[in-house]
Amino acid sequence: MILGGGTVGTAKLLLSSCEHLRLLSSHIGKNVAFNGSVKAAGLLPDGFIEGDMLSGRSHPGMISYHFFNSLGLTISSAKPLPLDIISSAHLTIAGEGGTEAYWGQKHVDLMKLYRRKMIVLYALGLTPSCVEIRQTGVHSFAPHLELGSELRNYYTNTKELLNSILSRNGCTLLNTRFINSEGKEYEDIHFTTTHMIGSCRMADRKEDGVVDAYGEVFDYPGLYVADGAAIPTSLAVNSSLTILANAERIAGHLAKRFYRKGRQNEGIIAKLPRADS
Repeated sequence: MILGGGTVGTAKLLLSSCEHLRLLSSHIGKNVAFNGSVKAAGLLPDGFIEGDMLSGRSHPGMISYHFFNSLGLTISSAKPLPLDIISSAHLTIAGEGGTEAYWGQKHVDLMKLYRRKMIVLYALGLTPSCVEIRQTGVHSFAPHLELGSELRNYYTNTKELLNSILSRNGCTLLNTRFINSEGKEYEDIHFTTTHMIGSCRMADRKEDGVVDAYGEVFDYPGLYVADGAAIPTSLAVNSSLTILANAERIAGHLAKRFYRKGRQNEGIIAKLPRADS
């Protein structure tokens, strides 16, 4: 059996099965990492290429690995649709406060500059494993983020770096205060992030993870995890290609394993006496 329900879905399935699969590792649902997306926005100075870049695309296709070796970060640019961005955050020009800056004429004037002048930078990082899939009801589970000092320092330092890049290139900085579904600003650090991985991470032994190097669940031969749940650590990039490559690697291993087993069975069958002999 091969599980591919995603980092949250696969963990939920196994956590719900612990009563019947008592040998499962205690690491299920723990050690979850995410891409640590930190964002900063600014208005491009006069003379720069227009912020629209590639029309119709939310990501212009730029990625920088300049800070990867030193800080474990990749930096990209984003251009979400205006409706997406105003439903996610209150935007104000740095130094201008008050609700009128994100509601009313000031906000209208700012959004008129959106297509040509506004640019968003976002950094993905090698963040610590600080998320756990916890039980919230009889058959319900949800991710829980632990905002420890390491993650807070990562957020602060990364935000300062992105603002510095914008400022040193002549951009006017924008404040981005993220809001919830009711339009209220979050009181603490908030990550708008995806790419969660590691809830059933690979390890050399059961004491450190849930599956072995080929995705097979410890103590349960024939049960495999082949999705993002098996990836053991954060990647600082979109995790989809890594998940795909690992799933193909596991599939190749299974094909070889069962092909050999099938050939061995063919040899045994060939040696058995025929029923009519």
